[in-house]
Amino acid sequence: MKKIVFLLCFLALRLSANPYQDFQPDAFQLQISPFEKEVLDNSIPFFHQALIVSGIQFSDIPKYQKDYETLLESIGKEIKNLTPYQQADKVLKILHEKKLKRYEAGQTEILTLFDKGLFNCVSSSLFYNMVMTDLGFPTRGVLLPDHVFSEINIDNKWYDAETTVAPGFDAGSKKEVLDDFKNKTGFVYVPLSSRGKNTVLIPNKAYLALIYSNTAAVLIEKKDFIKAINSAYKAMLLFPEFVEGAKNLQAAYNQYALDFISRGKFIDAEKLLLESLKLFPALETTKHNLKAVYTQWLNTLFQKSLYEDAFALMDSRKNEFTQEEKRNYYLMMIQNLVKKDKNYPKALEAIQKGEEIYSNDPDFQQFKKFVIQEYSSDLKKQGKQAEALKLLETYSDDSDVFLMKILQMIQEGKIREAKEDILKILYQKPDENIIKAMMQVSYEALRFQKPEETKDVVLALVPLAPRFTILKQYFPNILSLLGQYYYKNGQASEGIDVLNALYQEPFLDSYTIQAIGDLYYNGILYPLLKQKNYEQAAKAVNRGIELTRKKYPMLLDTYRNLYINLGAQYYQEKEYAKAYQIYVKLMREFGKHPNVFPNFKAVSKAYLEMLKSAKSPDYETVKKEVEELMK
Repeated sequence: MKKIVFLLCFLALRLSANPYQDFQPDAFQLQISPFEKEVLDNSIPFFHQALIVSGIQFSDIPKYQKDYETLLESIGKEIKNLTPYQQADKVLKILHEKKLKRYEAGQTEILTLFDKGLFNCVSSSLFYNMVMTDLGFPTRGVLLPDHVFSEINIDNKWYDAETTVAPGFDAGSKKEVLDDFKNKTGFVYVPLSSRGKNTVLIPNKAYLALIYSNTAAVLIEKKDFIKAINSAYKAMLLFPEFVEGAKNLQAAYNQYALDFISRGKFIDAEKLLLESLKLFPALETTKHNLKAVYTQWLNTLFQKSLYEDAFALMDSRKNEFTQEEKRNYYLMMIQNLVKKDKNYPKALEAIQKGEEIYSNDPDFQQFKKFVIQEYSSDLKKQGKQAEALKLLETYSDDSDVFLMKILQMIQEGKIREAKEDILKILYQKPDENIIKAMMQVSYEALRFQKPEETKDVVLALVPLAPRFTILKQYFPNILSLLGQYYYKNGQASEGIDVLNALYQEPFLDSYTIQAIGDLYYNGILYPLLKQKNYEQAAKAVNRGIELTRKKYPMLLDTYRNLYINLGAQYYQEKEYAKAYQIYVKLMREFGKHPNVFPNFKAVSKAYLEMLKSAKSPDYETVKKEVEELMK
């Protein structure tokens, strides 16, 4: 027997009436032909009913009736001298010899059996039962989850008949039957009616419902949903006690609805599923698919930017949507208005309304920032910087938006305005982001050649240094950059004055010393050294050491080396007195430094020789001084 779509098991339902007869389908048009009505009313011979359910044209019934009667007559002659038990066995073998030619799992219809000899467990069992009934035997079917077979009553005892194989009557454990059955059906057993709870005894009329039900399953697979749902419904009209038919009717409703969903026909899909829930109110699959209808419906409306229609849909189906779902769709609408529609004013309007509906919801605050950022970015791309800045100003009560505004002001070179805006709130509720924004102002001020603004920012941030460690990295960096700015612009002296003024501020002294030293060395001293103008350089280095409070090592080293070179220059020029005075100064300050002491010895010797040769009265004084320094 063909496996049925969504078929889980077969259970007998104990119903006092057929609910499907009282129910009037509205989601689809139930199509029952006049001949099918006769089947439902049981007003025509059973053989005719089986043919009609199989899809035969009514005008062709006489031909098949004649064939059937001829078969019955022939069988009657062959079995007339046999016992009832032997007759039941012989009839099955004759049917396999004359009609049941080849097993095919999906061939359920009696019509196909007659025309082509193709059969499965359903059609062979029904056919055998019809013949045996017309021969005077009580018959019935035995339905299992994946199979059906016949039972024949002989002398008040029921005998199983596995109709898919010729020797299947009362097969028991016959090996030849087991092998044949396995080859045809794929099963490794012969079902017995004593199987227990998985077994359902069915009257012959139920076979017609089974044909309808199997036909519905095939039609569902072929996506012929109109015929499928009709066939499944007629199965339930014939025999409402079968869960098989109910499962396939449920499947037909759901698959038909899913087809409508795929084509965007959401009202039709909804109608089908709601009707299905009237018949099967507990079916979770249908509830899930109904939810899918609304989800896809809303998504489609969102794709078309029909947001009012979408929310009208949710309002009209209030029980289908949780507050959380409505909220999420509201946020999705805002996102669509921004990313898809680029309708930023509408998005901001929606956010304002959303904040009223969903008060204190942090997601709306985040979305507002997102929208404002996207909106301002779009305006700037269009060259509408003024409008973008006005937008950011409007919503600058939010700290993140405020920072966006500051960033744009900086990008436009409005350094002073950005600084002043930050100063309005800097000390009220200082946080790291605000401080970073102020720091950025100072960096960008140098880029826009506004060093005075950089100095103002540094001074403004000094009071916050004890609370924010980020400033400990910032101060040395910005002061160094400030010094570099003045150096690159040939304004070393002006820069030194600015940095020297900053030295007085707490937390800045050591950082300022470094910046002053770098600027002084690179901007003032180094050019003199490069020119070998040691006399001017000597004067300059003294000033530099004074400015750096003797805390800049490079100037101290330069001072020593500079005077060493100057003394050497005087020595080479035989100006021994000048050379001696310089090295005396170096010896007193640096002692027997390896770069000082050897030169001092040479210079002092030459100077003493000059004094002695000139019989200078200073000779003894100088000699004594040299001896003291040489100790």
